[in-house]
Order: sequence, then structure tokens, then C-alpha cells
Amino acid sequence: MKWKTLRHNGVAFPPPFDYRGLTVRIKNESVKLTPAQEEMLMAWAKKKDTPYVLDVVFQKNFLEGLKEKFEGRFPDLTLADIDFTELHAIADREKTANLSDEEKKKRSAQRKQERDELKAKHGVAIIDDIETEVGAYLVEPPGILMGRGAHPLRGKWKDRVEPEEVTLNLDEDAPVPPAPAGHQWKEIVHEHDSMWLATWYDKLSDKRKYVWLADSSHLRQERDQEKYVKAQKLESGVERVRAEIAKRMEYTDTRARASLEKERKELKDKKISLDEKLAQATAVGDTETRKKTEDQLAAIQDQIEKLAKRAERIHADEMKTRQLAAVCYLIDRLAMRVGDEKDEDEADTVGASTLRVEHLRISPVGIEFEFLGKDSVLWQKSLPLDHDEQILARNLQDLTRGKQPGDQIFDQIDSTHVNRFLSGIVEGLTAKVFRTYHATHAVRSYLEREGTISPEAPSYRKEYMAKLANLEAAIVCNHKRTPPKNWEENLAKREVEVEKLRAAKPDVSKLVAQIPAREKAFAKLSVSKPDPAKLAAQVTAREETLRQARDAQAALAKLDEQIAARQAAFDKAIADQKKSDASALNVSRKQAALAKLEKQKPPTAKKALAVHTKRLRAARKAVADTKKAHDTRLKTLKTRVANARKALDAALKAKREKTRNAAKRLAQAEAAVKRARVELANGSKQYAERLAKAQEALERARRAPQVAEKNFEERVERASLQLDLAKRTRDYNLGTSLKNYIDPRVYKSWGDYADYDWKRLYTKALQRKFAWVEQTHGKWKGKPEE
Repeated sequence: MKWKTLRHNGVAFPPPFDYRGLTVRIKNESVKLTPAQEEMLMAWAKKKDTPYVLDVVFQKNFLEGLKEKFEGRFPDLTLADIDFTELHAIADREKTANLSDEEKKKRSAQRKQERDELKAKHGVAIIDDIETEVGAYLVEPPGILMGRGAHPLRGKWKDRVEPEEVTLNLDEDAPVPPAPAGHQWKEIVHEHDSMWLATWYDKLSDKRKYVWLADSSHLRQERDQEKYVKAQKLESGVERVRAEIAKRMEYTDTRARASLEKERKELKDKKISLDEKLAQATAVGDTETRKKTEDQLAAIQDQIEKLAKRAERIHADEMKTRQLAAVCYLIDRLAMRVGDEKDEDEADTVGASTLRVEHLRISPVGIEFEFLGKDSVLWQKSLPLDHDEQILARNLQDLTRGKQPGDQIFDQIDSTHVNRFLSGIVEGLTAKVFRTYHATHAVRSYLEREGTISPEAPSYRKEYMAKLANLEAAIVCNHKRTPPKNWEENLAKREVEVEKLRAAKPDVSKLVAQIPAREKAFAKLSVSKPDPAKLAAQVTAREETLRQARDAQAALAKLDEQIAARQAAFDKAIADQKKSDASALNVSRKQAALAKLEKQKPPTAKKALAVHTKRLRAARKAVADTKKAHDTRLKTLKTRVANARKALDAALKAKREKTRNAAKRLAQAEAAVKRARVELANGSKQYAERLAKAQEALERARRAPQVAEKNFEERVERASLQLDLAKRTRDYNLGTSLKNYIDPRVYKSWGDYADYDWKRLYTKALQRKFAWVEQTHGKWKGKPEE
């Protein structure tokens, strides 16, 4: 499986460290930190509130790396010698929890934008002209190795990876992506049979790290399929493989030993004959014969010594074969990793071929294994001494005899020998295939044994069965995990919730009480079958009502005459009101004449003064009379205008209300006629539908108490199963076997049988990884088709 063209944009590197140039006190000295020293100490400061800083191994490993950064300046440095005050203050300020909501949102948006930009540039490769997603394209940032479990390297410092350490894999004609400014790539290679895009040497683990194509890439999917096909072939030939392994566990090279024994006998007979000849020659003093016989005996002794060495080689070859068989037996019987071989995305492991004497204990009743496997997870299993295990026990006793606890048991072989041996039995068979086979077999066997279920069963029950099958695979593969610190607390809460749920049994009395009302309504409807004659009469009556409504709407035109008359009266009142302005002008003129008269100097003559007084009195009276008449008229006109306006508004309002009511009455009448005609045409059909709905409502009401109780029982069962699953999976990680070892076609074929969507067991990413499964079809309890 080789590609022809491979092109990509290299890998992304973490941003450079934000160097502050801090000065801290170390052993009472003020020390200006270098960027490398400051980066390490800031990383430790950020761990101050975690349990890691209390781990003695974590501290020791960190200090070893830190001392290297100080280049021997502080050979006996301890963490207590360092003043972390300023470093802790910076770490606290930079904690996300201490930021404002606005700042958190801002940083989150900024990080998302940066991720999107990196993904657009580095997240895609073009392989054989097909755009393919890249897996983890970001080079690991420098930092403290946290490790899982009791990892012996936890606390060690991971140095920054520079472009000069990175090798890229491209096709011969591909443009080389530019390295970061001021840097260059270590090397460009063209490995057409590899799926990695970039690689570098990790000093801490003493192994190479890779950037791979994503699981969803077509090449990775093809290799996945090939892996599961190999496991399927192993299943069909596993008994032959086991028979060969069992035979090799007691392997003796009978042909070589027979030939050896024959030669030994011949030499022994010759030696006896020559010994007798030598004795005779010595007795008679035949020096020449004696010398010749001694030379012959010496040659025979050389041949005997060569036979002894040959016997040692035969024994060594036999023991090597027994070692191979014992390792293969452990790989098959206990699903143990081979040991010195790893998957593309796995760390190094301790397994069958790398077992040491200290890793096992043989007792009269069984063989016990205990060691730290992958990710320093405890691997602990035992084998009872059945027939094959007794052979294994004898082999292991022979192989450990005279060795120290730290010595390797299988010191003559490695994974290459194991895989060569296995492929000699079944073509393409390797040690890795056994774990895939065992995980898949565990799931299939469990579902065949326990997974018989009705397609109508609730989906949560099917999911529970599927996950218990997944747990079987995790147990077989020893995919253990360390439960979270608050696991017991969360479990207790869930147990309380389940008990509360059990206690909250529904009260169905109200549902039962609704049944008589539904029965009464249905009975009433049953005897109210529509009469066609009545329906026809109803149509006629409603058509008459519609005619009346239309007549009433037509009569609204008469209101316009009334409104016009009232509008004319209002307009005349306004006009008369305007005419009163002349009366007001007359009042003003008389008031002006009076004022002029009052300003004149009264005459002194008696007669003339009397005339002047009379004129003044008459002028004043005229002003008062004119103003009174004007005010009276103005008041009368205002009243006329107000009354005319009120009458006009009332007429307009009456028309609006009558128009609206008439339109509403007309619409209602038209709708009533339409309904009546529909009822006349479809009365029997509508009645049947209403009767059916009423019947259905009645049946629902009758079933409601049972449905409520069933729903309650299912809620309790779902919660109980989830709680039980949480307890069972406490120490196991189901995801690893689901992703890497269980053939997804098993779940699909079982899901087709049980009417369960197999994809619900997988994350979105794994659904993309196993997209090819949708194209396969297999009959349950049979092997899936390829």
C-alpha cells in the first residue's frame, strides 16, 4: 500500500516562550534567569496547586533537568532553595479562572482564530491528488512530562523541538514547505510506503515521534480494514496456530538429537576399541602402536568435544524455539503485547518478549504475572495450571533457572522472531493481530451469549449490552485507567439520584379519573350521527342569515346621508362663528370712541359739562350693551359648533362600528354557510373521523396509567443500568479498544439485527474513521463480509 504523490505544508510549532527576564533568589543569590531557566521555573510555578508538586519522583526528575539548565552552578539545588514568590504571582494572574468574563471570551475567540488559521494551513495534505485530513499537526510544546499512572519519567522536562530536528516526508516533485523564519528542516525524504508526514527524535523517550495522516484518511481506513481482515483470518485458523504453538512449547529437535546420539555411540564404540588396543600395546611394549593409538584417541576426544558443543547449539535452538512458543502462547492466551514492538500511535511497552524474572511467580496452582505495561499501567493476571499451562510453567522454570530478578526471561528472541514464526503459520500474521482478534472475539462472544434482544427493546438497554461487550474487550486487553479523585463522591450522588427516582413512583389516580369523562364524551358522540335533512335545513338557514347580513351591509349607505347633513350643520356653525368677528370689531370701535371721549378735557361751562357727561354715559352704556350682545352670541355659536362636532363624530363612529359589525357578521355568515355546506357534503366522513379521534383519545386515556408506570420503570432501569455500567467500568478505559482493536463490523451487524444504530457507540471522529463500515453488510452470528 504505497502512495504516489504526497504534499503538505509541514508542521506547526508552538509559539516562542514569552521571556520576561526575571530575577529570582536561589540559595540567597539574585539570579537573572535565562529564557530556558525561566520557562522551566514558570512551568513548575503553574503546577503549585496540583498534587504533582508533592510527588517525590516528580520533584526529583524535574530537578535533574533544572540543574542541567544551570550548567553545574547549583549541583545540590532543591526546590526549597528557590524563591517562587514572583513566579507564583505571575501564574496566579495568568490563571483563566481569575480573568473577567469579557477577557475570557476575548482570549477564547483569539485562540479559536489561531487554531482555525493553523488548521487551514497544516491540517490538510494532498495524497495521490486526494485532499486528506492530517492528524495532530502541532509539534509538542516544551513542558513538564505529566505521565499516566506511576510513569517513571514523570516530572522530566520536554525540550523545545526546533525545525532543524524535523524530517519531512514528501514526494520527489513536491514543493518543500518553508521552515519558520531563520530555520531550516533537518531533511526531506520520500518514503512512499509510510503514512507519516513529519518525524523527529524525542530525547526524553529515546524514540521517534511522528505526525500522521488522520484516521479518516483513505489510506488509514484501508489499513484499518486490512488489520481487521487479518484478525478475521486468524479467527478461522486460530486452532492451527495454537496447535503449532503448543507443539513448539515442547519442541525437541529429534532428528538432530538422533544424529548426535548415533555419532556419540559410534565414537564411544571406537574409543572402547582403541582403549583396549592401547592397553594391549602398553602391555607388550609396542611403542609405535601405542603412539598411533593415543593420537587416534585424541582425535576422538576432539570429536566428542565438538559433539558437546553441537549438543549445546541444539539445546540453544530448542530453547529459542520454546521461548518463541512461550511468548506466542502468552500473546494469545493473555492478549499480552509482544513487548518490543509498538503501534504507530503508542508509546513503548513491556510485554511478553521483554518479561523479566521479577515479573512472574510460579506456584503449584498457577502462574502469576505482575508488571507495569503501557503508560505504566499495572498488568496483573494469572493462569491456572491446566495441561498447556503446565507445559508453559516447565518452560518458564527452565528459562528462569539461574537468572536474577532483573534478567530478561526470553533473552534469545524479539518481536522480529515472533512475527516471522507467526507468519510462517498464517501468512501476514503478527503479534499485533492477536490483540485485534481477542478484542473482537470478546465483543462478538459476549453479544452472541448475552446480546439476544428484541428490536423493540429500548435503545438504552441495547447500548448497555454493547458497552458491556466493550468492557470485555478492555479487560482482555488490560486497558486500565486510574479513576478520577472524585469518582466515589460522584458515584454516591448517582446512587442517591437512582434511589430518589425509584421513590418517585407516579400517582396514576388522576389519569384513571380522566377515563370516565372520555368514555362519556365518546358515548355521547356515538349517538350523535348527523341527519342529512337537518344538515340541508341548516344550510338554508345559514344562507338566509348570509342574505340578511349582506342587506344590512348594503343599508350602511344611508348613514352617509346622515353624516353629510351633520357635516353641513357643522360647517354652517363654523361659518357663523367666523361672522361673529364683525361684532367683535364693532365692540372695539365703540371702546375706542369711549376712550377718546374719556381723554377729552371736560368743559367748564355748566351746560356744556352736562352735555359732555351725558355723552360719556351714553358711550359707556353703548360699549357695555354691545360687548354683552357679542359675548352672548359668541357663547351661543361655540355651543352650536361643539354640538355639531359631537353629532358629526357620533355619526362617523356609528358608521365605523356598524361597518365593522356588518363585515364581521358577513364573514361569520359566509364561514357558517361554508361549514354547513361542507358538513352536508362530508358529514358522514367528518363524523367518522371525530369518532375515531375520540376512540383514540379514550384508548390513550385507558393506556395512560400503564404507560406512565412503564415510562417510570424504564427511567429507573436506564438510571440503574448507567449506574451499574459506571461501577463495572471504574478501572477500565473503553475507548482504546473501541478505537484500535474491536472490529466495528461486529457492532454494525449486531446493530442491524437488534435495530440499534452502531454509530451511537462512537464519537464523531471515530465515525469518520470507520466510515467504510457503512458499505459492509453482515449477517449477525456470522462473520461480517469483507
